[in-house]
Amino acid sequence: MSNRAALFVALLLAVAGCSGGTNVVGKYKAQLNVAAGKENDPAAAFAKGMAESMTLELKEDKTFTMTAMMFPVEGTYTVSGSTVTLNPTKIMGMDMSELAKKDPNLKKENEQMLLRIEDGGKTLVGVDDKQSGSGTAEIKFVRE
Repeated sequence: MSNRAALFVALLLAVAGCSGGTNVVGKYKAQLNVAAGKENDPAAAFAKGMAESMTLELKEDKTFTMTAMMFPVEGTYTVSGSTVTLNPTKIMGMDMSELAKKDPNLKKENEQMLLRIEDGGKTLVGVDDKQSGSGTAEIKFVRE
């Protein structure tokens, strides 16, 4: 094999090895899909308005920023298969450990937010890991 062909094969292998999954880095805007029959519910309309003011940015360094109801949230995220897990470290500039001291009911499992990757990373859909089955709404983040 010539040096040029060997270099080409090595380059192809390097590129294939670097493409380890869906790229979710970017800015997203929230949308809330209200369940059928709940469209006229005042609480659902309020929740929809609040959700649609949310933004999410997933950064290259595996950190994220989110604005939820004018409150800034910062943290880290991981990607495993088709799931993004958001792990907040600060809310309104306050460390989660500080918040836990003020609210003993705040637990680690309540902090995480799971998002299912859809449409090649263009859409991230909230996953109900508690299986509450409320079925009233579904939040999703759409890449801007």
